[in-house]
Amino acid sequence: MSLSYITKQLPLLLKGTVPPVSEFIPKHCPVVQNDVQSLRDFVKNSERILVVTGAGISTESGIPDYRSEAVGLYARSNHKPVQYSDFLKSATVRQRYWARNYIGWPKFSQTQPNITHYILHLLEEIGKVLCVVTQNVDRLHTKARSQNVVELHGAALEIV
Repeated sequence: MSLSYITKQLPLLLKGTVPPVSEFIPKHCPVVQNDVQSLRDFVKNSERILVVTGAGISTESGIPDYRSEAVGLYARSNHKPVQYSDFLKSATVRQRYWARNYIGWPKFSQTQPNITHYILHLLEEIGKVLCVVTQNVDRLHTKARSQNVVELHGAALEIV
């Protein structure tokens, strides 16, 4: 299979699943065409790619990142991350953490992958991407049908 496979498959995968443009996408400079071409060349000339993702990949799906100016979670609320040591030490901190997860779960769980998640799946399907390593707990790579996903922080869906 080739990269043209992606061009053919992408419209089928995206049919009815593309989320609306999110208010959580941070301000950014326009895409530089040379950068796009460099990425295209890199993918075309590579045989085994490991992709590492973080919060930025999910902002287009409507999940805010933490640190972006004006749109990140920290800029819009007083919610700060729970430190691991505090989580272990305090039942109150754990209860607050799980209560916030419970309240946010219905919206969070209904979030859909965006075009980038689907392109990574298709790149995996044609053998270019071997693995996606993500810091995200949203399972959007899995929803987009990527098979080889390593979730560094687990997933909000389950407690292990």
